[in-house]
Amino acid sequence: MHDKINVCLLNDSFPPVIDGVANAVVNYGEIISTKNLGKATVVTPEYPGAVDDYPFDVVRYPSLSTEQLVGYRAGVPFDAKIFGKLEKAGFNIIDTHCPVVSTLMARTLREKLDIPVVFTYHTKFDVNICDMVRSKLIQEAALHNLCANIQSCDEVWVVSRGAGENLRGIGYEGEYIVMENGVDFPKGRVAPEEAMEIRRQYGIGSDERVFMYVGRMMWYKGLRITLTDERGEEPVAKSYCYEGGVISFVEYLNRHKTALFNPPIYIESEQSNSSVEVALQWNDGYYESVSSFANNILTPEGGTHLAGFRAALTRVVNDYAKKYKYIKETDEGLKGEDIREGLTAIVSVKLVEPQFEGQTKTKLGNAYIRTMVDGAVANGLSTYLEEHPQDAKAIVEKCVTAARARDAARRARELTRRKTALDTTALPGKLADCSEKDPAKCEIFLVEGDSAGGSAKQGRNPAFQAILPLRGKILNVEKARLDRILSSDAIKSMITAFGAGIDSDFDESKLRYHKIVCMTDADVDGAHIRILMLTFFFRHMRPLLEKGYVYAAQPPLFQVKKGKEVYYTYSEREQEKLMKELADKPGKADIQRYKGLGEMDFHQLWETTMDPEKRILRRVTMDEAATAEIDLTFTTLMGDKVEPRREFIEENAKYVQNLDI
Repeated sequence: MHDKINVCLLNDSFPPVIDGVANAVVNYGEIISTKNLGKATVVTPEYPGAVDDYPFDVVRYPSLSTEQLVGYRAGVPFDAKIFGKLEKAGFNIIDTHCPVVSTLMARTLREKLDIPVVFTYHTKFDVNICDMVRSKLIQEAALHNLCANIQSCDEVWVVSRGAGENLRGIGYEGEYIVMENGVDFPKGRVAPEEAMEIRRQYGIGSDERVFMYVGRMMWYKGLRITLTDERGEEPVAKSYCYEGGVISFVEYLNRHKTALFNPPIYIESEQSNSSVEVALQWNDGYYESVSSFANNILTPEGGTHLAGFRAALTRVVNDYAKKYKYIKETDEGLKGEDIREGLTAIVSVKLVEPQFEGQTKTKLGNAYIRTMVDGAVANGLSTYLEEHPQDAKAIVEKCVTAARARDAARRARELTRRKTALDTTALPGKLADCSEKDPAKCEIFLVEGDSAGGSAKQGRNPAFQAILPLRGKILNVEKARLDRILSSDAIKSMITAFGAGIDSDFDESKLRYHKIVCMTDADVDGAHIRILMLTFFFRHMRPLLEKGYVYAAQPPLFQVKKGKEVYYTYSEREQEKLMKELADKPGKADIQRYKGLGEMDFHQLWETTMDPEKRILRRVTMDEAATAEIDLTFTTLMGDKVEPRREFIEENAKYVQNLDI
């Protein structure tokens, strides 16, 4: 037995490739190397853009072909130099995680080093083979090689019982051990106050047990997912199934909007080992909702597939508009943003060896995919426009109208941009700015009304806290184009105060405050104003939410005085608990219910809501993976259609607590 292990982790996929197997290998390597368990060395192919900054060694060999990955032309890609390095490493175990090339290399190494080999089976490799090759003969040969490689290992582990059953299904007859993937719960632990807020939001009692699933659900055409809530007297079940794949996805995202035509445009193309699926549909709204996927994995930062889609879209619509005289040949043409106004689209590509750019690995980098998507969209969309002239007319006219509005918005936007440092009139007149110049240390409070604004200005710490009073409810940007939005004094004040611009002009480096706090009354109107602010941030300053710069202040609901003691509580539950604790103390408790910030003097406002040592701030963040669903939520709650909003209220009214009536 060895006191510490020296393990060789063999794997065909590794960052910058993003998948569950690659993540598992990274975690294994980090745990072994950082927990003083021994030494780990990952042996994996070369991939463009790889940055091997890990607490363990990484040895890379020339990247693999499709034939090697599938296994019908499997060969060991080690040269003598790499073999020599591995032989000298002193491994006492080999742990391989991919079933074809890695297991074959493991067999070769074991013969030379005389050490045991463990194989871990993660996923349905027969599906991967079918995605990569169409030949039934080649598929059968690859599965035969796969089973032979696995059979040669000393031990076989599977990450679930389902994986074990699949391993049997592809022909493996040996023994295996179920070694289920674990979850590092301390990393995902929720703070108690956040946990209570989540329970309140979903109507879960403080003593109720919560089942948590950690994993990734991938959407496939025809896959049905049914969720059943059995907490009430009558179980409530919801089923989700996209029979039409990306077409159904677009219809779902547009279901609370008025589409210009039905059904969505569908484009499909396949070349070699890659395929493209695109569904797109315009609605009468003002915002773009385009999501891109690579191998069913969301790519929030886009990449070559999205670039190809946008290039073809802009070119085809402009060509059609000029051909049929919607715009003059001599005109500048429609911009991409004009054409994408009100567009909902899904761009999905499948490819054998995805390459990702950047640290987050969420931007596709395969150059050939751009050309492939561009060609497919250009051919498919051109054909559709010619065959559906009425739909084409509606699309082009909307784009032309958007271009005119854009020109008006451009002129309005110029008025909102920060002037130079020499122009002392650049900031809005009602802004009480702070003296600190480091944005990371600065906070701005967006305060409802002049009354509360006056108290906030008196109570603040002027060194790092700025106050911007906003009169009344700001414009609902969900129902307005940019030219009208920029005519709103409240919105212009926010844009100018923040200093970073909006939409494509947004520049995070120019942001003057890294804490933007929505401080509104603790009533229905206050909540509505906060949602109006968040709608504006989501539509026009989304990086504020993505980077976690936006917060919601939580003023107290109650002030309780008993004797000389003063208490503040922030929820009905907290108030009930306090009153029980004070019941045995002598004297009468005086209770004040705060409904507005203006009811507090500046001392109370500072003590309860603005003092960094005592206040409660709720950070507003967004998951990039849920952008499409967030978009739908804003459309439902803030859009023109009343019926979806009524349905939402009817479905969720039972979860409301502390209703202000």
